[in-house]
Amino acid sequence: MFAFTTPVVPHARVGTRSSVSITRPQHLGIAVARRSRISVSQNFPEQKSSNVSTIKMVAREEPSSINPSSGLSLPSSDTLQVGFLFFLWYVFNIIFNLMNKTVLNAWSKPWILSTVQLGVGSIMVLTQWALRLQKRPNLSFKLIRALFLPTISHLVGHVSTCISFSYVAVSFSHIVKACEPAFGALGSALVLGEVYSPGVYATLLPIISGVALSAVTQFQFSWPGFLFAMLSNLAFASRNIFSKLTMGEFKKDPTLSPQNIYGIMSVMAFMIEVPIALSVEGLSALPSSHIARVLAGSGVFYTLYNTVSFMALGKTGVVTHAVGNILKRASVIVVSIFFFRTPVKLFNAVGMGIALAGTFLYSIVKQRFLAKKKAEAEAKSA
Repeated sequence: MFAFTTPVVPHARVGTRSSVSITRPQHLGIAVARRSRISVSQNFPEQKSSNVSTIKMVAREEPSSINPSSGLSLPSSDTLQVGFLFFLWYVFNIIFNLMNKTVLNAWSKPWILSTVQLGVGSIMVLTQWALRLQKRPNLSFKLIRALFLPTISHLVGHVSTCISFSYVAVSFSHIVKACEPAFGALGSALVLGEVYSPGVYATLLPIISGVALSAVTQFQFSWPGFLFAMLSNLAFASRNIFSKLTMGEFKKDPTLSPQNIYGIMSVMAFMIEVPIALSVEGLSALPSSHIARVLAGSGVFYTLYNTVSFMALGKTGVVTHAVGNILKRASVIVVSIFFFRTPVKLFNAVGMGIALAGTFLYSIVKQRFLAKKKAEAEAKSA
């Protein structure tokens, strides 16, 4: 906020007109109608000391983001940082998905794949805690017990996604996974008693119809691939619901950031999955050296994209992050189609677009409903 004040004119005479002309500085992005000069005139009544006439101009106080030579507003450092985080989030996630499918095309062992990814992620998380690059969480048996059900859901969701990738194209699996909000809304209503407005539930219709249209027009449809993608939706929605049920008393712990909670669940999930993966698939056929490197790389990028995602969430709001997640999914779909040369029919592409648009509408309408509900609750308590 910038305020320009006209000087006090002592002993002004009647009828005397005091004119103040203020030229817009180049470093302010202020919209002026038709002219670049603001002229303010005021008649001062006869009195011993006149009142001060104040002109208030509203401007965003970002001197570091202004180019004084051109008068154009440039992005602030925070905006550039958020944009860079979103860029890294998209790139890391795209690389992760391409590596996933590349490994599974050559070495179809989704249980081992998901175990290696969780193992690499666990090593990276433990290293960050050991080197104090990330604040260490306050671990306790009570916390481990509270995270058990969310961890099981997290494990099932991750393994199911990898199994789905082994049956169907990356693009189709991600379209099916766009149905996750429907599972979340239904589960929240049945388990938590959180009921949304009819408008929120209405936005689920284009998601479901888009996924259905994409499924029936899919070139290489596979029931196992479709069902495991649906199972991952159910598992990840359950993870969020279980977290709300069991983690309430740990909300005030400053060491339990979302990133640290995710790290703890990754370590726990890895320890649980190792014996299961070895018993289900074993290591009778080892991958080639090239696929082994891609396999390890997928674990690195799995951890990186999740880490950057939490960093982006910390810099933005829930709505911005949700919209960014939708655009990220769309980017993965488009890149994977070109990378793997996946055939796509017209109505298949239309179904993808409808599902993604429905996800976008769901995020916006839901957050507006929650904000309105919160404002009403605050108004009642005031």
